[in-house]
Amino acid sequence: MPKAPHIHLLCSLLTLLFSAGEVCGQQLHLKFDQLTVDNGLPQNSVYSIAKDKYGFMWFGTWGGAVRYDGYNVQVFRANEKDSTALSDNRISGIVTDSLQNIWIEVEPHGALFQFDYQTESFHRPREGQVPDYLREKLLKRYSYHTKYASNQQYEWQTSDYGLVQINKTTHDTLIYHADARNPMSLSDHLVKDVYLDDNGHLWVGTQSGGVDHADLYDKAFKNYYKGRRGEGLIDNVARAICMDQSGRLWIGSENQGITILSFDHATPSYSYIGGKNLPDLRIRTLFCDTKGRVWIGTKKGLFYFDPKKQEFTSCTMDMCHPSVFSITEDHNGTIWVGTFYGLASYDPQTDKFHCLSTTNGLAGNQIMDLLMDHKGQLWAATEDGGISCIKNPVPYSNEQDITNYRHNSAPGNRLLSNRVFSLAEDHLGHIWAASDAGLNCIYPDQQSIQHYSTSNGLIDDLTMAVAFDGSHSIWTSHTKGLSRLDLATNKIQHFNRKDGLQGNEFKQSAVFRNPTDHRLYFGGSNGMTTFIPSQIKTNPNPPNMALTRLSVMHQELNIGTKVRDRVILKSSLLTTEAITLTWWEKSFQVEFAAIHFTNPLSNKYQYKLEGYDEAWITTDATRRIASYANLPPGEYTFKVLGANSDGVWSESPAMLKIIVLTPWWLSWWAVCFYFMVVACVVWLVYRYLDSKIQLRKKEAIHHSKLQFFTEISHEFRTPLTLIIDPLDRLIHEKPKKQLAEHYYHLMRNNAQQLLMLINQLLDFRKLEAGKLRLNLQSIDIVPFVKKTVASFEHLAEKKDIALGVETTLSSYPIRIDEDKITMVLNNLLSNALKFTPSQGKVQVSLRPEEGTAKGVYIEVKDSGPGIPKAEQENVFGIFYQVKNGKARSEGSGIGLALTKELVVLHGGEISIESSLGKGTTLGFFLPDTSSAPQSSRKSKTPEEASSPVSAEMESFTIDQPAPGDAPLLLLVDDNEEIKSYIKMHLQGQYTIITAANGREGVAKAFDNIPDLIISDVMMPDMHGLQLCQQLKTDMRTSHIPIILLTAKQSDEAKSEGYGTGADSYVTKPFSTQVLKARIKNLLDQRQHLQVKFASASPEELPSCTANPVDKAFLENAREYIEHNLESEDLDVDSLAKKLNMSRPQFYRKIKGLTDKSAAEFITSFRMEKASKLLRSGEFNVSETAYKVGYNLPNNFSRAFIKHFGVSPSQYIKGKRKNT
Repeated sequence: MPKAPHIHLLCSLLTLLFSAGEVCGQQLHLKFDQLTVDNGLPQNSVYSIAKDKYGFMWFGTWGGAVRYDGYNVQVFRANEKDSTALSDNRISGIVTDSLQNIWIEVEPHGALFQFDYQTESFHRPREGQVPDYLREKLLKRYSYHTKYASNQQYEWQTSDYGLVQINKTTHDTLIYHADARNPMSLSDHLVKDVYLDDNGHLWVGTQSGGVDHADLYDKAFKNYYKGRRGEGLIDNVARAICMDQSGRLWIGSENQGITILSFDHATPSYSYIGGKNLPDLRIRTLFCDTKGRVWIGTKKGLFYFDPKKQEFTSCTMDMCHPSVFSITEDHNGTIWVGTFYGLASYDPQTDKFHCLSTTNGLAGNQIMDLLMDHKGQLWAATEDGGISCIKNPVPYSNEQDITNYRHNSAPGNRLLSNRVFSLAEDHLGHIWAASDAGLNCIYPDQQSIQHYSTSNGLIDDLTMAVAFDGSHSIWTSHTKGLSRLDLATNKIQHFNRKDGLQGNEFKQSAVFRNPTDHRLYFGGSNGMTTFIPSQIKTNPNPPNMALTRLSVMHQELNIGTKVRDRVILKSSLLTTEAITLTWWEKSFQVEFAAIHFTNPLSNKYQYKLEGYDEAWITTDATRRIASYANLPPGEYTFKVLGANSDGVWSESPAMLKIIVLTPWWLSWWAVCFYFMVVACVVWLVYRYLDSKIQLRKKEAIHHSKLQFFTEISHEFRTPLTLIIDPLDRLIHEKPKKQLAEHYYHLMRNNAQQLLMLINQLLDFRKLEAGKLRLNLQSIDIVPFVKKTVASFEHLAEKKDIALGVETTLSSYPIRIDEDKITMVLNNLLSNALKFTPSQGKVQVSLRPEEGTAKGVYIEVKDSGPGIPKAEQENVFGIFYQVKNGKARSEGSGIGLALTKELVVLHGGEISIESSLGKGTTLGFFLPDTSSAPQSSRKSKTPEEASSPVSAEMESFTIDQPAPGDAPLLLLVDDNEEIKSYIKMHLQGQYTIITAANGREGVAKAFDNIPDLIISDVMMPDMHGLQLCQQLKTDMRTSHIPIILLTAKQSDEAKSEGYGTGADSYVTKPFSTQVLKARIKNLLDQRQHLQVKFASASPEELPSCTANPVDKAFLENAREYIEHNLESEDLDVDSLAKKLNMSRPQFYRKIKGLTDKSAAEFITSFRMEKASKLLRSGEFNVSETAYKVGYNLPNNFSRAFIKHFGVSPSQYIKGKRKNT
């Protein structure tokens, strides 16, 4: 190439003339990034560069060929054993053919290899197969020492002293050198190749520095760093910036003072302000006022520089706080100072501050930034309370019009955080506030706030400073660079160190905008960045998308790699359109890359697995992997899009079709087989469960029958007892007339009770069989109900219960079966009266029902104990009686069940409402039917129509007081007639107390400790077996004989009764003579046992009884007495307390067991112990008295004589004589 010598000469001249390497004129200043062996290059000598059709960059080194995607480096080396590899590692040239395929020439003989993208290997064609234009292309580019690259504006040339850049229009030349102090310079001055790709990216190969690359669309950021004195900033940490009226830029460092940049010459000059002028070099804010003064806020005071006097002045320390973080000037020229404890207006003439704080209405005291808006309002950003806006601020006054904005304000007018660092105003008068939780936009006129954070586009929530560029964008700094918010589109663009910033971290409130050219200055931890916002252009080139790596079941796949003995990737991932995975390989990972070399770490991605993901998934360059696991069988398409660092998205996605095969066990024939198996199993299970259900039904029916016969036998045997036994007495005893009449009434009433029970059972059976027919007649329901209620008035009066009828009807004809409804009313009224206590109330009401079903509604309401909600559904069940803790009245348990069926037979409904403690309301509805099936006969027995009063017998008692020492009997039965009858025949011989149910019986047994208990088995609340078990296992009552009365005659029932500790079992119907004999036998047995106890020594007492509870009781009593014999405090009370009994309970317990009083029981222990001591001869009478708890020997002697009949001394003599 003939012009090469001239270029070398020109470069030499330029080097001599311009030591800085720069020629005057308009030039493009590139910033370079490096790619070296530290990033994966096999060697730092790069002699050839090219870009292929997929967007990958290729570099030729002396260590092999390199492919680069912006993130990863792949090296292709020579391998003698591999025919698909290069023949030598020294690459002499790389070019692309017309299809942008890669061709590589290697030394030493110029062998040419073509890259095969399918196999990712090289193929060496024969000499005649290489196109001629490729040979010419290689010769033209690599046969000369100087390489060229160009676009419409610039041309770049290689040289031995740097990269030469020539402006084609002005012919100005710029030479890029290697500079160790500048990380964005070339890495080596020996430049071997230069290549400009189609996306405006310039690549430079060097002799020993690897590859340097720069973006022609590089952002026009300029940075100032710390340097040698006169050549850089005094320190890299820039905390405050302002420009004075002379155009000099003041830059305050965090700890080293101030740098002043002057732009009077082509090269900026640096001057410094240090400790000679400022006593505190910790600069926190700088402000240039309208009078030309420069105000300096430090950690220890406020200073200002007067350019006219060229002197620094220190303000008084008599201020809100010495630490000054912000300064501004209002429209009247007043200086306002924000300190760490309040806002102050300052008067330079008097050198005085006037402070405002939270006590004057400010949002906070720690003022971080101040702003005067276009309306003359003063805005103060605080670190501890939010933002304050002072309308028309009045200096040196406490009276200010202040509006505060806080984090805890109302929604819509709430800050992201109360810690605010920086303020700015845009062209619309909106106030922007940078906080530690994001960016706030305040709309003062609307009193609302809009938020910007990582949740809606920001890259970092910790925003440090904010500025308006004077056009249409808001700029904010943070710890991850800079962000630009376009106010027109609301889009956010991010910039970081790779885009040319001083670094990623910026300092709080460190921002300044030059109002002349709108240039922005941001201070950071590594220097200061400045730029003109309008010159920051967006790279318009979208990236190329490529899938770079595939892993299946955590195994990275290359071409031919086997997974479970199967090859999945038969060609390179770049050329593969689809892969097939088996059921066992259904977990995979795909790595992808947006091939765009301008700051690739800021690229963005969106990917989606169609057929699985519902929405696109967004990620960044740090997570360029999509992972999927346990995919169900089916066909999927993986798609990924990418955007360059400026947010320009790729036009089309990279795609890969993924087929997950169905496992054999889910194939259609397998599913059919499973269906058949499941169907068979279901059928077998159904047959099994059905047989179990039928078996349980049979068992339930059998159990129901047994339960039915048990219940009905009890209901039959109770009245039979009150018929047979009085009849026997009439036959054998020939009682007096009054008692005989009582027996007659008792037998008649219980015979009627049996007949009524039998009739109800027959009716219920007919109802179940569907054979019961109604004999409907038209009657007036009102007088019918009143007449029925009247028949119960005698019973109600006897029980002191108010009974009445309430209705607004005078007459209401209706067709009903009179007998059946009489039975219904009788049952309801009987129940109400039975459960209503004395002085209670039973109210019967009638009311007509109009609507879809016309008829009459009758309800019976009582003030009884009520029914729990859980049991209300069961009250209409046969033999069901409520277990609500109250004693039940006698009854068969059939009445309400029959009542419901009779009402339903009439086409009506019955309902119940009840609350515990508030009574019960039972009501039924009878429809008014004009036609219904009628029976040809009317069956009405006298018993059915009889008044319920006949079922109640006037109480008959014969007062026969028992002797004072008569045994105490407890009689427990829920049937009043049985209870009264037994009591009548026993009360002359015994003292009788009664209880109406098991729970009440247990309580009375504990309170009275009777000598014998007679209890029915079938009772509410607690049945007789439970009562017997509880009493026999309680130490207080375990000795009491218990007789059980029951209708159950089976051996199993008797065994169950005896198993609970019962002493005797009497079945119904029973004879009172037999009952008396049983009582006498048990009491006699108890008396014999008492004699045995009386003659036994204290040690022998526990062995006198077979009851383990009584044994334990006596053993505990003996141990306690023996351990406390020497104590005079041993008495009945202490012993009863020890055994957890009251004194009366203990007395009756001891009396019942031993026939001794409690005191005699204790004395017997003392005397037996005394006799042993006296017989031993070791103790005299006085000592023995003290040993057994007697402080006075005389008391001991009297007790001894009473117990043994002789005095202690005579006792001793007698024993000696016998010996």
